[in-house]
Amino acid sequence: MTDKKKRRPSNGKAGTLVIIGGHEDHDGDRVILKEVASLVPNGRLVLATIASHEPDGYLEKYQKSFGELGIKEVVELYVNDRLEAAHEKKISALANVSAVFFSGGDQLRITSQIGDTPIDERVHEIYEAGGIIAGTSAGASVMSDTMMVKGPNAASFRIGHIRMAPGLGLLPNVIIDQHFAERGRIGRLIGAVSQN
Repeated sequence: MTDKKKRRPSNGKAGTLVIIGGHEDHDGDRVILKEVASLVPNGRLVLATIASHEPDGYLEKYQKSFGELGIKEVVELYVNDRLEAAHEKKISALANVSAVFFSGGDQLRITSQIGDTPIDERVHEIYEAGGIIAGTSAGASVMSDTMMVKGPNAASFRIGHIRMAPGLGLLPNVIIDQHFAERGRIGRLIGAVSQN
């Protein structure tokens, strides 16, 4: 276990994690996004689109949805490569923020681009200071110490067919799978739990 995984909030309390399976409603009642918006105290949220290989359109979609729910400012954080995760301009997007929302895509892209970087450290600081870290789909999967990366959607699993990798470590001793009922992932989740 790395030091990052061992650390605990200095004030004894952590923030709030909002773990969304995916396909949250952007047009109807927006129950999930409404809940996220209600937790953002200062009306400013960072949308981390890091999981996407092509994030065009994400910012506008979330700005519209969250804007209609009272969030005054949605700022995008995207890194093209791991080196950018150390650039001051990218890190400064997380200054004076108490809410970060990780969008969907490829969870391995999130951890490979920002894991153990100043951005990762800042996300942990926000959470440990009582902030909100939300994530949908891939953005949900990265919250655990060990995350599901790949595995078949089948009723049963075979040893070796499930791929796991280190997550961001915000939630220990848990494995998060997304699009769970929609894609019939009970078998791979049981397999992941049994392997860990």
